[in-house]
Amino acid sequence: MRNDNYNEFDEDKDMTAPYTINKASYGQDSDLGETDKSTEEELENQVMNSLSKLVDDEINTAKELIGQEAESASSSKYMGQDELKNKAQDNNQGKGQDEFKDQKQSNNSDKDKSIEEDEQGPIISPYTPYKESKHKYWIAVTLALVFMAFAVIATVLMIRSNRSHSYAYLTQHGMKAYTKSDYDGAVKYLSQAYDTSLGKQDVDMMYTLYTAYSVLGKKNEAMDVLSTILKADKYNEKALTALAKLYYDNNEGEKLTQLIRDYAETSLESDLKMYEVSQPIPSIESGSYLDAFSLTFIDNNNNAIYYTIDGSEPDLKSTRYDKPIDIKKNKVKVKVISVDEHNVASKVLELEYIISTLGPAAPVFAISDSVLTTDTVIKITNIGTGNVAYYTTDGTTPDKTSKKYTEEGFKLSEGSYVLSAVVITKSGKVGSVARKSVTVTSGNAYTYEQAETLLKARMQQLYIIDENARLVGKPGNANFVYQTKTIIDGIEIYTIRVDIRDGNTTTVDGYYGVGVRDGLCYKIESDGSKTIAVKY
Repeated sequence: MRNDNYNEFDEDKDMTAPYTINKASYGQDSDLGETDKSTEEELENQVMNSLSKLVDDEINTAKELIGQEAESASSSKYMGQDELKNKAQDNNQGKGQDEFKDQKQSNNSDKDKSIEEDEQGPIISPYTPYKESKHKYWIAVTLALVFMAFAVIATVLMIRSNRSHSYAYLTQHGMKAYTKSDYDGAVKYLSQAYDTSLGKQDVDMMYTLYTAYSVLGKKNEAMDVLSTILKADKYNEKALTALAKLYYDNNEGEKLTQLIRDYAETSLESDLKMYEVSQPIPSIESGSYLDAFSLTFIDNNNNAIYYTIDGSEPDLKSTRYDKPIDIKKNKVKVKVISVDEHNVASKVLELEYIISTLGPAAPVFAISDSVLTTDTVIKITNIGTGNVAYYTTDGTTPDKTSKKYTEEGFKLSEGSYVLSAVVITKSGKVGSVARKSVTVTSGNAYTYEQAETLLKARMQQLYIIDENARLVGKPGNANFVYQTKTIIDGIEIYTIRVDIRDGNTTTVDGYYGVGVRDGLCYKIESDGSKTIAVKY
């Protein structure tokens, strides 16, 4: 389980500066490109000022042109009157008084007419249409220049706007704000850089943004950035451990569970060990069983348990375990998990059970000899989980009314018996019957080791072998091999084979016996149809 004293950063470290900013990676000098930025802005401001002055000059020029044209038009209004006056004076010198009088009357009449026309509107000179066209031309040129100036200004503003939203600009300002512990400023710029395609690949920038988010307590944003770092660099250990801790502290157990499973059997698996949850423990292991049964689980840490029996993967939406699960079908696959208080799930435990439609197999009597003593404990095996064995000692077929076998086994008194046993399942399925014949004698008997010693002593008395089991007068050694304990002619005997070993050659010398009760030695012989024991 996780150590509650675990911290993502060492206590001696400053959490606000866990990552070294590589200024060179962003094309910055020691002050994050401030000098270059100031130069660019100064140039742009100069261009803007020049364009503004150009616009003002053009507008003033247009005003002056319009004023000059208006003055020219006004002076042309009376140009015809001056010429007529001069001409009248010349004519008056060569004419008589009458003519002069008539001319004067005529001039007065013209003057009155001119005054009348002046009241109605200006008299246009013959040159007015040309000047008016020229006036309109200059106005059009001026307006065009003003429009072009505004277009240039708009272009410069657009370039400045684009530059202020470029990736390099955003990262430079964001990193500078971060180094000054201005985390709001860092988030302002770096979050915009993060939203670009370049930002989703820049691990250094993203880790700085994550740290700024963490300081500001924006956990959801911090988790989002760490997830993106791992998409760009799956084996980034710092991002992985930081993200796991955030998931754990914020009870994002399902996300942490997926993170643990994603990094299982990888080089970073050990970094997530502290968050792993142990699997639940089943009462019955996977296997084949004869009858239906109830399956139970325990969790050593008292975690919640969820399971499925349809083959699907268990999660927090699956059935919560609160009572035994009945296994009845022929084949059942159980998948189960434990979930801790942070909603972190264990690895899935998969169990498969097969309920056999056949009866149980025959039991086995766990005795190798057919001759037993009264202190021999007889046991029955191969019963199967949940099943019960019943037995008889008289050769009859056992059933539920017969003696019920227990794990302690049972003993028999002296005599001959035919043992029979059968297994019966909870549902009443009856298996095959096992049988074995035995003879039981009193408990006062020689052990096999004692019987072998007695046989060796007897063969030494007969000068067949010496005390080292070497043959007397012949090459080779005698080797004694236990065969079985049996009844021959009503005598309980240990049967022993004697082999003669001479170098690499081994030959069978014969079969001998030692009485279990009396310790007498016998030579075992057979005529093919009957085995007899002759005292030796």
